[in-house]
This record gives sequence, structure tokens and C-alpha cells, in this order.
Amino acid sequence: MLAGNCTYSYKQFKLENVRLWLGTLHY
Repeated sequence: MLAGNCTYSYKQFKLENVRLWLGTLHY
């Protein structure tokens, strides 16, 4: 596993999580 790829996936995952969380707040 590449460290850079891992961190990128983690950031992407966090962004998706935040977007979903904000979406639930709007509802």
C-alpha cells in the first residue's frame, strides 16, 4: 500500500462523509 494513496483515500473519504453529514443537516 502506498502512503500517499492511503492519505488521499482518507481525505476523499472524510470529504464524502462531511458532505453526507451536511446533507442530513439540510433535511
